[in-house]
Formats: sequence, structure tokens, C-alpha cells
Amino acid sequence: YALGAYKDIDINEIIVETYSKMMDRYLAEKKFIPEGNLVELAYDDMLKSPLDSMKRVYRSLELDDFKVIENKMKAYLGKQKDFVGLKHELTIEEKTIVAERFLPYIEHWKY
Repeated sequence: YALGAYKDIDINEIIVETYSKMMDRYLAEKKFIPEGNLVELAYDDMLKSPLDSMKRVYRSLELDDFKVIENKMKAYLGKQKDFVGLKHELTIEEKTIVAERFLPYIEHWKY
């Protein structure tokens, strides 16, 4: 959001506000997406079972036969087996802010 030095900017507030605006708009407008053109996946489900998640996407969106790309996806996933995601621990204050400000989204997706 800035080139060069900056001060007196609350980066966490910018992140929380931006995410909130995006999710509010998404939830308000997703009803305009025609039935069968939207699939929502939990990030944790995608991490735990990426191949099954993609099969679900293909089936839900009625895309071409998944078997056509299944081997390529398996090969790609095999190359990603050593991937280690970034670990970031929120402070107690940050957890409180997330719990309060993101409550509508937490409830919507039943986290």
C-alpha cells in the first residue's frame, strides 16, 4: 500500500477492513451467480484432500470428465508433497479482533 517509509498506519486495521468489505460484498452478491456456477471450498478441506476437493469442484460445476486431468493433478500434488505453509501465530489481541470483526463470516461458514 506504500512506496518508501510510512508511519502512523495501522496495517492490521487495513487488512481487517479490506477483508470485511470483500466478504460483505461477496455474501451480498453471490446470490446473483447462477445455480451451478459457484463452489465454495473450505481452505482446510483443500489442504487435507486436494484431489477430492478438485473432484468435487469438477462435479459441482459439471466440468469435463475429471479423469482427463486426474493424473496431471496427482503429478503436481506429488511435486508439492514437501510444501510447508507459513506459520503465523496471532497475538491474543489479534485473535480477539478477528473473533469480533469476522463473527458474521465465522457464523456463515460455521468455523
